[in-house]
Amino acid sequence: MSRTIFLALTAFLLFNKIQTARKPFIIDSFKFGCKTLSPRLKNLMGYSIKVATGYFNVGGTVEIGKPLAENSLVHVIFTLPRPKNTKIMKLLDVKLSVCQTLKSMTVVPMLREIFVEMMAHSNLPCSCPVVGNISMTGLIFSAKYLPTYIPDMQCNLTITLIENQQSHATCEAEAIIIRRKN
Repeated sequence: MSRTIFLALTAFLLFNKIQTARKPFIIDSFKFGCKTLSPRLKNLMGYSIKVATGYFNVGGTVEIGKPLAENSLVHVIFTLPRPKNTKIMKLLDVKLSVCQTLKSMTVVPMLREIFVEMMAHSNLPCSCPVVGNISMTGLIFSAKYLPTYIPDMQCNLTITLIENQQSHATCEAEAIIIRRKN
C-alpha cells in the first residue's frame, strides 16, 4: 500500500516538474487588436505591449449598451499559414455559447488556462447578462500557455462575437514562436 502511494506521489511530482520546466521556445512577436463590425458595441479597443523578451501585456475594453442575447456565441479560430501561402491550416475552429461558458467555465482544454487568467484580469461577469463596460488589463501572455511540442511557427487567433447570427466584433492575435537560443 505504501509503495503504491510512494509511486503515485513520485509520478505526480515528476509530472509537475515537467509541466513547470522552462519552455524550449519563446513568443518573439505578438500583435493583438480588435474592431467593431456593428454599432451594437462601442469603444472597442484591444492592445498588446511587449514588457520583456517573450512576455506581452494584453488588454482591452468594450462598452456593451444593452445585455447580450442568451444565444450569443464566441467563434474561436486558431490557424497556421502554410508554406507559400497556399492555404491556411485550422488547428481549432469552435463556437462557444457566451452564457454557457461563463456559467460552467467549460472551455476547450487548449483555451482553459488562458480563459481562467482572462477572467482573473477582467471584470467580465461569471454569468449572463453581459452588459456595461468590460475591461481586461494586466494579462501577461507568454509561452506558458502553449504546449511544449510546438515548433517554430507563425500562428493566428481570431475571436468573433456573434449575436442572432450577426457578427458584432472581432479580435485578432498574431504570434511568431521561435526556439530559445542557448
